[in-house]
Amino acid sequence: MADKAREQQLHDLFSKLDKFLQNAQYKRALKKTEEILQISKEDEDALRCKVYALIQLSQFDEAVKVLKGKVGQQLSFEKAYCLYRLGHYQEALVTVAKVTDDRRQARLELEGQLHYVMGNHQKAVKVYQELRDKLKVESSDIKTNMIAPAVAGNMANELKGNLSAATPGGEGFELAFNKACGLLHTGDVKGAQQQIELARREGEESLYSYDYTEEQVEAELLPVSVQLGYVSSLLGDHKAAVEAYTRALGVKGGDASSRTVAENNMLSETSRSQPEQPQRKFTAPALKKLETSSEGIAGDRLSSIQRCTILCNRAILYIKTGRAEQAKGVIASLAKDYPDSEIVNILKATVLARDKKISEAHDLLKNCTLLGNRSTLDPLLMRVQLLAANGLSGQAANLIDEVPTESTRNQGAIVATHAALLERSGDQALCEDLVSKALTWWNNQDASDGTSRARSTSAAWCLDYLARLKLKSGSIEEAVKLYQEVLVKELEEVQRAEVMSKVSRVLAITDPCTNATLESGLPGVPKTGPDDVDKLESGVKGTSGERRGEELKKRANEGDDADKPKKRRKRKIRLPKNFDPQNPGPMPDPERWLPKWQRAGYKKRRRRREDHMKGSQGAGKVDDTLDRARQQPEPSTSSRSQPRQPPRPAGGRRRGGRRS
Repeated sequence: MADKAREQQLHDLFSKLDKFLQNAQYKRALKKTEEILQISKEDEDALRCKVYALIQLSQFDEAVKVLKGKVGQQLSFEKAYCLYRLGHYQEALVTVAKVTDDRRQARLELEGQLHYVMGNHQKAVKVYQELRDKLKVESSDIKTNMIAPAVAGNMANELKGNLSAATPGGEGFELAFNKACGLLHTGDVKGAQQQIELARREGEESLYSYDYTEEQVEAELLPVSVQLGYVSSLLGDHKAAVEAYTRALGVKGGDASSRTVAENNMLSETSRSQPEQPQRKFTAPALKKLETSSEGIAGDRLSSIQRCTILCNRAILYIKTGRAEQAKGVIASLAKDYPDSEIVNILKATVLARDKKISEAHDLLKNCTLLGNRSTLDPLLMRVQLLAANGLSGQAANLIDEVPTESTRNQGAIVATHAALLERSGDQALCEDLVSKALTWWNNQDASDGTSRARSTSAAWCLDYLARLKLKSGSIEEAVKLYQEVLVKELEEVQRAEVMSKVSRVLAITDPCTNATLESGLPGVPKTGPDDVDKLESGVKGTSGERRGEELKKRANEGDDADKPKKRRKRKIRLPKNFDPQNPGPMPDPERWLPKWQRAGYKKRRRRREDHMKGSQGAGKVDDTLDRARQQPEPSTSSRSQPRQPPRPAGGRRRGGRRS
C-alpha cells in the first residue's frame, strides 16, 4: 500500500511539473523537481527536468553541480553549454566532443561557436561549412554564424559568393548585418551600405512586431547604427557619420562594445571635421570620454583590431596632453599584446623621440615588422621626419628613395618633401632632376580613368617648381618657357591668374613689351549694369544708429514676438576645488561666501551678562549699602585721617587711536 501511495504521489507531482514546464513557469517547476527528488533522490527524469529549468533560469553554476553526477554522462551537450555560458571554453570544447551522433547538428553548432569565441576562426568556418555541406543545414543562423568568424579571421574573400548573394527578406537583420561587415573587409563599401540599410529596415520591422518600444529597438540596433556611421565615413559623407554616431550615443542601454566604438569614431570624426579647434580644448575632453567609454575593455565583445585601435587612440591623446608616463604604460601593454602592429611600433618610436632617444627610435622603425602586405611607407616617412628634424636633410632625402613603388614616389606630397630636402641640403641639380622625372611620369599617365584634372594639376606643380629653381639659378628665359607651359595645362581660374602674375613679373625684367600680350589671357570681369550698382549701394550698411532704428522697426512689426523675453545664458556653476560631481557627498553650504554676520544661523554675542537679573524676584544682586546690619561704624574724630588718592581723570581707558 505504501508503494502505491508513493507512486501516486510521484505521478501527481510529475503531472504538475509537466504543466509548469509547458507554461514556462520554471521557478515553480524547479520547486516541484526538488519535491520529487526528496521522495526519489536518483530519479533521472526529475534530474533532467531540474537541469532544463536551471538552464532556462540562467543558473548555470547550479546546473553544472547537478551534471557532475551520473546524469551528466547522458547530458554532455547540456553540460558543455553551461560551461560555455560560464566562460570555461576549453573545458566546454572537451565536453562537447563526447556528445553522441544523434545530436550531431547541435554539437557542431556549439563547437563552431566555441572555436569562434576562442579565436580559432579558421576551425569555426570549417565547422559551419560542414553543417552546410554535409548536414544540408540552410538556416539563417548558420549563414550568419559562418560569416562572423570569416570576417574576424580575415577570410571574407573565401565567402565572397555568399556575401554578394542578395539577402532574402525574413531571414533576420543579423544576416544582413554580418554580410555588410564581410563586404567591408572585401572593399565593397557600396554593397556594405545597401546591406546595412537593409539590416536597419528589417530589424525595425521585426522588433516592432514583437511590441518593442522605440528605445528598446534603438538599443537592439545599436551595432547597426554604429556600422552605418562607419560606412558613411568611408564614403566621405562625414555629416551623416556624425549624425549616426550621435544617434547611437544617445541610446540608453545596448551593447557596451558598440558604444565604445561609437565614442572612438565620433572623436575621430570631430578631429577631422574641426581641425581648427585648439588642441587643449579638444584633447582633454576627448581623452576623458575615451577613458570612460573604454573601461572594462578586456571583457567587452571587441575584436582584436578594434581593441588595438581604441588603445592606440588613447595613447595618442596621452602624448598630446603631455601625460608621458600613462602613454608609456598603454604602449607597453599594446606591445605585449600586438608585437607585430605597425602603429604600435610607431607610437613607441614617438615616445622615444620625445625623450631625445633619436637613434633608438630610428632603429626601431627600421626593424619594424609589417602587418600582412602593408607597405613600409608610414615607418619610412617617420624616419625621414626624424632625420630632417635633426638637420640631416641629405640622409632624409636619400631615405625617400627607398619608397617601394614608383607611383607612390611620384605623388605630389612625396615629391615636394623630397625636393625640399634636396634643396635644403644644397643639391639643386639633383632636385631639378627629381622634379623633371616626376613631370615626365605624370605626362605619361593615361587620363582615360577620370584622373585628367589630378594629372594636369600635378604636372603644373612640377613645371612651376622647376621654373622657380631656374629663376633661383638665374635662367630667366627657361623659367618663362616653363611658366608658359603651365598656362597650357587645365587649371582653375585662380591658379591660372597666379601663374600669369608670376609670368608678368618675370617679363617685366626681361621683355616689358611682351606683358601687353598677356591681357588677352586674363579671366574676364563681368560688367555691372545700373541694377547691380543699386544692389551694391543698398548692400552698404549704414551707421550704428540707423541699424538700431531699423532693428526697432522690425521688432515693432513682429508684434507678439517682440514681447518674448530674452533667453538668459546659463552660467557655469562654480564648485569647490577637487569637488567630484559623481560622488558629491553632502552639498556645500550655499551661504559660505557671505560674511558670518549675514548668515541665517548667526547669533549676536551678548556681553556683560554678569549684571543681569537671574532667578526669581529678590534672588538677584542686592545693594549692600541698604543693609544697616552690614554697615561699618564711622571712625572717631581722634583717629588720624589717611591721605586720599587724587581723583582719576574722566574718560577711562582708551581702546584705540593714537596716544598723545
